[in-house]
Amino acid sequence: MGEARKTVLFIVEGPSDKTALEKIFKKIYRYDRGIEFKFTDGDISSNPDITVENVETRLYGIVDSFLKDKKLKKSDIYQVVQIFDMDGAYIPDDAITVGQTASFEYSLMGIRCKDVQRVIERNIRKREIMNCLLTKTDINGLSYEMYFMSCNLD
Repeated sequence: MGEARKTVLFIVEGPSDKTALEKIFKKIYRYDRGIEFKFTDGDISSNPDITVENVETRLYGIVDSFLKDKKLKKSDIYQVVQIFDMDGAYIPDDAITVGQTASFEYSLMGIRCKDVQRVIERNIRKREIMNCLLTKTDINGLSYEMYFMSCNLD
């Protein structure tokens, strides 16, 4: 009897990410891995409660929740893959300008928002978290990789 198919767990911000990515990942892994998605219900890298010091623990908490929900063991996971939206995190501060709304308005020229300092602080926090996770190859003993999604509008 062959080894059971292990699961690749994709951690994404929400259902729209799953919709955009699920079909292609099912084709990529169709023969040797099952795939599953777990939502973080938003961007963990810009969550003020998540820091470089606790991000790995919080990330494993997401994985552990998935394992409990699916009644799986840690050994059932082949790899954890996290997909991040860039959200302009690496643009220069001078590309963040005052706009008319509280929500962020993204364009080819930068980001506009009523509270420029809020965007700058979010970007700093987001970069710190993503740069930290870029150095990780495992989360609590599970193989880990992260990838960025970004939209190029030109």
